[in-house]
Amino acid sequence: MEKNKNIEIINYIKNIIFDAKEGKENLKGNKENLDLVEVYDTIKSFRLSLEALSKGDLSYKITGRGYLLGILKHLQAALRNLNWQIKAITGGDFTQKIDFLGDFSDAFNSMTKKLETSINDLNETKELFEMIFQTIPDATIITGFDDYSIFTYNKAFLELSGYNNSELKNKKLTDFSIFKDMEQKDRLILELKKYGVLRNVEIELIKKNTNSIMTLHSSRIIIIKGKQYVLSIIKDVSILKKYENKLRKSEELHRLLADNVSDMIWTINLDGELTYISPSVKRLLGFSVKEIMNQNISRTFSDKSFVYINQVLYDANICFDNNKPFKPFRKDIEQISKDGSTIWTDLTISGIYDDQDQFVGLVGVSKDISEKKKMEEEIIKLSITDKLTQIYNRVKLDETLNNELLRSKRNGVPSSIILLDIDKFKLVNDNYGHQVGDSVLVEFANVLKKHIRGIDTLGRWGGEEFLIILPGTNLDGAVNLAEKLRECVSAYHFSVAGHITASFGVAISVNNIETELIFRVDQALYLAKSNGRDRVEVVL
Repeated sequence: MEKNKNIEIINYIKNIIFDAKEGKENLKGNKENLDLVEVYDTIKSFRLSLEALSKGDLSYKITGRGYLLGILKHLQAALRNLNWQIKAITGGDFTQKIDFLGDFSDAFNSMTKKLETSINDLNETKELFEMIFQTIPDATIITGFDDYSIFTYNKAFLELSGYNNSELKNKKLTDFSIFKDMEQKDRLILELKKYGVLRNVEIELIKKNTNSIMTLHSSRIIIIKGKQYVLSIIKDVSILKKYENKLRKSEELHRLLADNVSDMIWTINLDGELTYISPSVKRLLGFSVKEIMNQNISRTFSDKSFVYINQVLYDANICFDNNKPFKPFRKDIEQISKDGSTIWTDLTISGIYDDQDQFVGLVGVSKDISEKKKMEEEIIKLSITDKLTQIYNRVKLDETLNNELLRSKRNGVPSSIILLDIDKFKLVNDNYGHQVGDSVLVEFANVLKKHIRGIDTLGRWGGEEFLIILPGTNLDGAVNLAEKLRECVSAYHFSVAGHITASFGVAISVNNIETELIFRVDQALYLAKSNGRDRVEVVL
């Protein structure tokens, strides 16, 4: 009889655990069943609490006592804390760290660190782009394609137009009477919509002070976040046009002006023969006027640059044969000095017309822009270089990897990548400080640079992670290089931190999809970390 009672109790406990509809009405009033009622209430509370947590309800009040409900309350508190920290991170607070959820804590903290690095890289790239955009010497403006709303512009545009920021804010280009010839404006808009680009079109514009200026106008349709915009670059050529008009009226005035300007001015006939060059050629290229007039004009241009001069001459002769005006040409050109060195010049070539308005030759103006070129090259270098290690940054790595995968697909050759991470780098910062940590990153990058090929691309992926792109390298070659680098790092004595190791992940391109390749190499690196660090792992 007692055995049957025990079996009945066991079955009842099973029912209240597995059957959500099991009731306790048949237990009420029975003193022998009071303990079962308490068990029922505890399990019910446990079930309802679990159900609330599974639905994401962290505000549910867990009632009852006992070890299981205590564990459940602790889990609820941990999830509430985690939810609060995630909200803090989404608000930009990357100081959040957790250490109460075991392995998940490491994953969460790693995600937070990578997110912070990515956002910092994006902000840095945005700042560099803004700096480059604002240092463009010519007036530049971006407007909406359909409504002509002013999207952005640089300082040179403000100077050219005469307007200020408050006057242009939230305005459309059509709100201002900028174009002097409205019919020309309408024709150019139709041409832009048809071809998507305008190149070196002469347009007379009206400034805020009602003065008109002659400009050389180039526009192109661009896409920003799926929406069409128009990027326009406007060069003030008023002075050049005045020169052209004076040149057409008086050759003597032309020579007077040309002989006294710092820029090199030269003229050629339609056969490409020099007919005049200003004395400033001595300052710019080192030749005397006599020396330069006794040789072919090709002597003063690099081979690549002279291709453009030949094209200009060809176009000029076509215009002459068809009695059409010559469209001005402008480009940054590399010219050769007497000592064989080269300088960069801003070259503008326009037509020369006689008294009957007949096109008879070309006039070129060469302006020394060597310093500008150096500045542009430095800006470009800054935009793709990691400030600390002076190797490539994430922006350059993304660009190079995308190009390499396209090349790999086109040529049918494999490409591999290595993602590596300094082991326990946090301890270096904790024990020696961030300054020593930075020096370790610099030394680490130098070790890697010494042991990769010239065609390989090394860059800082973020934090203490580095990426190496290996063109035309199969999986065995990539693994061998990773093992070699691992040994070099392990054998190297860092100046302050001493012995340091690194973990390596290797992957090879399969379908030439960048995101898929990065995912696999990241998994390989995670595997190397999980299997004890200081090792190389591969994920196919």
